[in-house]
Amino acid sequence: MGGVHRGGIAHMSSTKGYYSIIQYCPDPSRLEAVNIGVALFCPELRFLRARFGRRRTTVHQLFGKQDWEFVTLQQSAIEARLAREHEAFQTLEDFEAYVSRRANALMLTSPRPVKVENPESELKNLLRRLVGSQRESAERAARISKELGEILRSAGVASHLRRDVTVHPPSLPRPVKVPFAYQNGRLNLIEPIQFEGQTAAAIFNRASVWAVEGEFLADYNDPELGKVGLVVVAKFAPEQEHERNTAAIVFEKHGVPMHTFGTLEPLIEDIRQQSH
Repeated sequence: MGGVHRGGIAHMSSTKGYYSIIQYCPDPSRLEAVNIGVALFCPELRFLRARFGRRRTTVHQLFGKQDWEFVTLQQSAIEARLAREHEAFQTLEDFEAYVSRRANALMLTSPRPVKVENPESELKNLLRRLVGSQRESAERAARISKELGEILRSAGVASHLRRDVTVHPPSLPRPVKVPFAYQNGRLNLIEPIQFEGQTAAAIFNRASVWAVEGEFLADYNDPELGKVGLVVVAKFAPEQEHERNTAAIVFEKHGVPMHTFGTLEPLIEDIRQQSH
């Protein structure tokens, strides 16, 4: 056990904890990272522990083949260090100092507050929400696409959409696959993106990648589909106002329209107008 539970967790009310996302970042200069684990610190419970998800295939897909033995050793080192030295972490400042000292390919994000009742359960929930598995990532993508589809169907514009469109400009390393598209002088590829639950750094990185791809798409003339463009529908948590504004700026600088699930009226009206 990585923490001392005073009097038993089951009888304790919620307390303040702090979590940090553990990211694999092979080249910090490129600002590209993937979430692979979570550390949770609860000062009042003297609980400090890290857990990792299984993301080997995802890491290889994003960064090419990596030295996974090295990654595994680093994961074990973090888990062992926090379990062994949890008594030395008394305050948030202690945790922040440890986070700031990490300087290799496994980095920890700045701690964020979270209410905790059962630290083991909360750590498991954080891992599932912020890291997940490949299957869970695919399921989240399917859910957000289904949610957007239901909104567009309720608005009466579903019949004006094309479904499951794939394009592959030669300048991009992978095909762009979107669940919906519509015409308005070009074929607009609608990409729903889940930003809820992600860190500000992860949102910035992911938005930047999509924004650059959107810029390439705008310059591409598909031999079958003609001119294409990217339209993003982003989903944020209500408290992610700063992250939402940052993502909007990133997309705007690259000429990519960004809507959110709470502001879909302009997109729906544009789809409706093109049908007449």
